[in-house]
Amino acid sequence: PVQPAALVLPMLLREGPLKVRGYNQALELARRLAPAARLEARLLLRTRGTVPQSGLPRAPRLSDLRGAFALALSSLAMAQSVFAAPTATVPLQVSPERTTTMAVWEPAQVRGVVLFSTGHGSWPERYDGVLSAWRDAGFAVVAPLHVDSVKYPEREKFSMQQGFGERLADMKAASAYAAARWPGVPVAAGGHSYGTLISLALGGAMADMAPLRDPSVVAVMGYSSPGRIPGLVTPTTYASVAVPVLIVTGDQDLVPGFVSDAKDHLYPVETAPAGHKAALVLAGTPSSVGTGRNR
Repeated sequence: PVQPAALVLPMLLREGPLKVRGYNQALELARRLAPAARLEARLLLRTRGTVPQSGLPRAPRLSDLRGAFALALSSLAMAQSVFAAPTATVPLQVSPERTTTMAVWEPAQVRGVVLFSTGHGSWPERYDGVLSAWRDAGFAVVAPLHVDSVKYPEREKFSMQQGFGERLADMKAASAYAAARWPGVPVAAGGHSYGTLISLALGGAMADMAPLRDPSVVAVMGYSSPGRIPGLVTPTTYASVAVPVLIVTGDQDLVPGFVSDAKDHLYPVETAPAGHKAALVLAGTPSSVGTGRNR
């Protein structure tokens, strides 16, 4: 059987035979063998002509085709996101009424777990660069698809206020999944932007609103933070944080309409209780910090 693939590259057909035949047989085969994969013929370039292959034995075919095709690097950059591939994507029962999906990055040997919450409107695979690095360091990462994601099928059914509660429910379900799958290993919470706020809540923040602390979480790492959100992030929001925190941000980390001063992202570190709270500010880094698009 053909293994599942995120991307399939059908071999190019020369313009002459394509006009005569009316179709590219490699493309049609790819569509049937891998119906769920993305087909991307633009990633291949023909570098030279070849002779008709139908009458050639295997060895001459291989010799004639060697060096006849190359990757189009400019197109590869545009298609880079299709390579973002977690180890697995599993269904996650959030409540009796709602199920979502959860991306899982799992190493061969698990030394710890990260519960990851994405930025508003985003989705787990967008952070593959960072989450794969954590996996390679021995951390299993679980990241639910939140209801505010542009990829969530029923996004329009949830208001911003409802989405906040559903995010917390997602992370509670993700935490239960991790505890059952990898019992006894340390657990950290991670996030980007709005997801950092959720992760901080798992670490004890927002106790004046509700008891949101996840007792399994022993540390929080956030890429950027949502800044100061009127009515939600107040001077006491982070006063109850009970675990070590690291915030990674940039001096150009601005979000039009929300964050006009990059220093606002340091608010969790500045207002949380002293002790084991730190920030790393990267020069020249914009709001995409944490998404894998900054090198």
